[in-house]
Amino acid sequence: MKKVVVITSPEAAHGFRLAGVEHISAAGEEVYEKIKKCLEDKELGLIILEEGLTKFLSEDFLSMLEKSQLPILAILPSPIRAGKKEEIEDYTLRLIRRAIGYQLRIKR
Repeated sequence: MKKVVVITSPEAAHGFRLAGVEHISAAGEEVYEKIKKCLEDKELGLIILEEGLTKFLSEDFLSMLEKSQLPILAILPSPIRAGKKEEIEDYTLRLIRRAIGYQLRIKR
């Protein structure tokens, strides 16, 4: 079974540790190095990255991560996102389409 790791800011670490999820704290520019180290682990299947940390990564690096087969990158939306619900849903649909190879339409 592949491993899951969550990368968040140090402030969010406690909740994930209490849940028993493998967690890596990263602040600012160090997120790039932490992700590169994770990519060396062949047992890793999913990286969950706190959305606020994506601003420290280049678009090219994020694009490469999103296109890679393993580990799969999932962006954990920030709890404080006013007016961005559609963006979260779009990302989720892209992730599902990539995982199962099929377009889903969600009706409200």
